[in-house]
Amino acid sequence: MSSYQILEKQNKRILAASKSFKFFIIYYLRHYLTYRFADFHDDIITNLQEKEIIRLAICAFRESAKSSIVNTFYVLWNICFKKSKFIILGSEESGLSASQTTSVAWELLFNERIIEDFGKLYYDENEGQVIARKRSISDFTTQNNVRVKAISWKRSEEHTSELQSH
Repeated sequence: MSSYQILEKQNKRILAASKSFKFFIIYYLRHYLTYRFADFHDDIITNLQEKEIIRLAICAFRESAKSSIVNTFYVLWNICFKKSKFIILGSEESGLSASQTTSVAWELLFNERIIEDFGKLYYDENEGQVIARKRSISDFTTQNNVRVKAISWKRSEEHTSELQSH
């Protein structure tokens, strides 16, 4: 089957995205991609997709898309395919983890490709404030019952989840 046929047929596209985290990124999140994937991006994607990860240490230069891959793309893949029921996004500062959670909610609210294939997975009665990015979203539950919560590392011991990102 050609890549064109996969992209054109929704059920084939969703199946391909469920099996390939990289395909999910390329198809649903292409607006983030300005350069080709580097080898270390492929390593991160492969480790997240294929391994039972308890902890994953990533050492790469600043602005190299580490956080985008782990805290936005991977979280969205887990939400869309309901791979986790409870996702914690953590950082040393609660404001940073809340901004990561807000980015995830933003994609669920406005990403047309995600909405077309998975439905509107997140609703917000204050959508106008989210559009203006004047309000952060630090804790929400999707329509497919996946909870996403932002916390600071100082409080991370109080929570347990299937997927934690620091």
